[in-house]
Amino acid sequence: MRIRTADIEDREILAHEMWIELAEMMEPYSEANELKEDPKELALNGFENVLESEDYETFLIEKDGNEIGFMNVKVEEKTTFKMDKCLDIVDLFIKEGFRGEGYGTKLVEKAEEYADKTGCDYITVSAEWKNKKAQEFYEKKGFKQKQVQFIKLRDEKWSRR
Repeated sequence: MRIRTADIEDREILAHEMWIELAEMMEPYSEANELKEDPKELALNGFENVLESEDYETFLIEKDGNEIGFMNVKVEEKTTFKMDKCLDIVDLFIKEGFRGEGYGTKLVEKAEEYADKTGCDYITVSAEWKNKKAQEFYEKKGFKQKQVQFIKLRDEKWSRR
């Protein structure tokens, strides 16, 4: 097992072999997660942007020379708080057939290492409200619930003041 920093050459693996599966897994949780008609090309362009951005870091986890998962992280600064630097785990995904074998744990440990390296005070991650498996995973890794995120779709009429 090895974890490495992804580069632009990895964009197809990330977009087509991992992100699409992750996005399809998220679809049932909310209509806001519904995929567009042909998301593969859009995902490819999105990963090009992420991999070229200085705001994100993408890590690939490999087993026997094959990519089995990835994690996107982003350092954020919240200048008015004493704990002002945060590492957000934006995406964390392990391919079917490799889940439950400790690879997600290894990626969380990599996030902790990266948070130390970048001087972050804490790490955040979110999971879909109904994705109990993800919530249990993060709780086992020492994460605590801090806030609840709400969503309002355009179809539900914006508030008028």
